[in-house]
Amino acid sequence: MSFFSIIIPTYNRSHTILRALDSVMKQKTSNEFEIIIVDDGSTDQTSELVNDWLGSKNQKVKYIIQERKGVSSARNLGATNSTSE
Repeated sequence: MSFFSIIIPTYNRSHTILRALDSVMKQKTSNEFEIIIVDDGSTDQTSELVNDWLGSKNQKVKYIIQERKGVSSARNLGATNSTSE
């Protein structure tokens, strides 16, 4: 079980998603965490970029894609899929 979860809801953020993910990786002070990326139905290159990024990481990362439902739904889905307390 992870100590804490970082939930990143995203929608059409191909221009910023990699910078956000790399920033999270640089900020971590512990290995007791998980990252949950929830893509809210992006129609740009976000999915391809995240999948490429995931291929180069050995971290505990979940990538969930849902149909467009809005940021609140994406955040809630991330919380539901969290394994942290």
